[in-house]
Order: sequence, then structure tokens, then C-alpha cells
Amino acid sequence: MLNTINKTMKALSFSIAFVILSLVICPVSLAWGPSRTTYSVESPAEVVTFNSITNNPNIGDERNFVGIRERGTDNLWSSDIEAQPDKEYVIRMYVHNNAAENLQLMAEDVTAKFNLPTTTGTEWVVNGFLSSSNSSPEEIWDAARMYSDREFNVAYVPGTARFSNNHFGSDGIEIPESVLTSEGALLGYDELDGRIPGCIQYAGYLTIIVKTQFMQEAPDIQDTSAIKILINKNELTFDRMPVIQSGRTLASFREIFESLGADTTWDESTQTITAVRGDVTITWSMGSNSYDLNGANMQFDVPAQIISGTPFVPVRAVAESFGATVGWDADARTVLIDEEVSMSTD
Repeated sequence: MLNTINKTMKALSFSIAFVILSLVICPVSLAWGPSRTTYSVESPAEVVTFNSITNNPNIGDERNFVGIRERGTDNLWSSDIEAQPDKEYVIRMYVHNNAAENLQLMAEDVTAKFNLPTTTGTEWVVNGFLSSSNSSPEEIWDAARMYSDREFNVAYVPGTARFSNNHFGSDGIEIPESVLTSEGALLGYDELDGRIPGCIQYAGYLTIIVKTQFMQEAPDIQDTSAIKILINKNELTFDRMPVIQSGRTLASFREIFESLGADTTWDESTQTITAVRGDVTITWSMGSNSYDLNGANMQFDVPAQIISGTPFVPVRAVAESFGATVGWDADARTVLIDEEVSMSTD
């Protein structure tokens, strides 16, 4: 087994920095499970079992198999990390069938899943689950936490779930986003068929990317008592009153978009708004200054954001995206939207 380990360390030379700097720090408050028999690289398992070696040369104790670090850094992987505003983070799951290589024991139906909370608060915990129909135990789990003294939420960056190993290389293979659901997603060594042989040379890393979105602090919001919005001289009424931030008016996304004749959807898991009117589609994620307009990346000087639990968007940006003209009457504290011309051409 030790000879195999030496050969494997050479075989893993393709690996990027996260493989080399992959110690996981596990706080007392976050626990792996279930309790299970442990092994070592010198004495691997005689059955199919996952992540139960306590002296892995890459990550140490494999039971701590879920970790987080800031994207684009070589920071140590951690299970307890302070979240920073508007940063992207990589969440990683280590996957290793601990069966001794000479036994040729194949793990079947290997399935992974992440549970990503969509709540807003000062703490966010991701749970990772790994299962196999013929492993003992059949399912294992671990968790990692992000925290801050400010309220925030975390959104998955679509299309970033990947699985890397010696076969798929450091760039890995794309994993279906069912990995974020109770269904999970099949993994595998040379194809995603749920089959992973025993031995460290067949181990891999499942990664996803998430982005933090911090709630705006109250001092940034100016007086809202007298802000009005008129479309074609007709005053709108709002359940959630518009606000002014950094000189820009923001309004509840659903109310302003629907007043402009757009159909809207809200994706809680990614904290993203989609609005469609005719041949115009706008997609905007909370906490971002950029938005997608018919496939083009657009920038605005204040972000879409959650205010008191409701998604708000900059009024000028969305109205002009639909071809309207936007003005501001400072004396009346009123946003003037004129879309008579654009509406007549719809």
C-alpha cells in the first residue's frame, strides 16, 4: 500500500494548488458523521467505505471532507471561515473509497449532494453528503460554516459544479446541478457512472462555487417618505416603498417590473431575478452591480439587493433596459418614466 501511495503522489502532479494545500480545519461546533471505523494509509479498509482514513497525505483526517476557501487564493481549506462581502468561495468535497487496492473492491452508485441554505443571517452552514449502495456506512456527511457580524446570504454560481481526479484532470468534468438537490449527482472515476475503485489513486474532489451577498446597512438608505414613481404620468403605488441609495432610486423588483409590463421570476437558490417583456430579458443577481440584458453584460453604479427581506432593483437601469426614458424631478422627489413610444412599438 505504501508503494502505491508513493506512486500515487507522483501521479497527482497535475493537481492544482488546492490539492497540495488541502488541510481542512474543523471546528468543534461542526461535526462529521456517522461515527465509523477508521483506517490509515498503512492499513486501509477491507470493505468499501469512504473518507475514513485519518492520516491522508493530502487532507489529514478524511472525516473532515467538506471545506471552503476564497476563490483564486491558496488559503488553507477550512470548515469555519469569515465571509467577506461580494467574494466568491470554492466549496470542496473529498471523495475516497478507502478499500485496499489489492482487494479490487468497487464502490457502486456513488452519489454526492450539497445542501445550500437560502436563508439570510450572520451564519451559513453547508452540508455535504456522500453515499454508495455497497459502502459501510452507506452514507456519510460533513459540514462547513461561513460567518460574519453582518447579515448575508450565499448563492450558487450556476454551472460551476465539477469533479476532478487523475482521470478527469485538474479542470475536471461538469457535474449536473442535481448535486444541489435531494437527488444528488452520480460521481465516478473514468465516467459518471457511480463506480469508484478502492485506493487513493482513484480519489477525487467535487467542487462548487458560491458568492456572498451582504445586506445593505441602514445608514446607506436615505429617507423614503416622499419618493414617487410615475409611468407615463400615472403614479404607481407600492407595498414596499422605494428607497434612495447613493443618489439612485430602488424599488421592489416585482412591483416595478410588473408596472412596466414584464413577467418576473425569482430564483431563491441563486438569489436571481429574471424579467421578460417581449423580446427583452433581464437577469439580475442580488448583490451585483452587473446584470444580463439579452446576453449582454451591463453595469450600474448601485447593485440589486435585498432590503428588509425584499429584492430591490435600480429603477433607472430596468426602465431604460425596456427602452423607456427616465427623468428625475428633484423638487418633487419623483422618478418620471416615459415609455409611450416604446410601448407603441411592442
